[in-house]
Amino acid sequence: MRVVLDSNVFISVLISPGSPPDGIQRAWRKKRFVLVTSDEQLTELRRASRYIASDPDDNYLLAMADAGEADFLVTGDARRLLRLRKVGRTRILAPTPFLKLVKG
Repeated sequence: MRVVLDSNVFISVLISPGSPPDGIQRAWRKKRFVLVTSDEQLTELRRASRYIASDPDDNYLLAMADAGEADFLVTGDARRLLRLRKVGRTRILAPTPFLKLVKG
């Protein structure tokens, strides 16, 4: 399974040990899914991890999910991305339901 993680999920791993995003990170390390990312996201993570700020323009995540043929996009963005539920072949889930899915 191929998965895009919103940058806010990565940031949550840093600030919330034991949280669902932390469990997702552990599942990735156990190779339960393939992570889809991009240079643009890595740049955002470097910037955001210094300030713990979110970028209001997450269109690149949708493009990355499409280009990477992702099965899932995992996000905590309830204001916008989670409301979409699905874009193309990519299901959009919050960290907790996705963690349940990868744990089986």
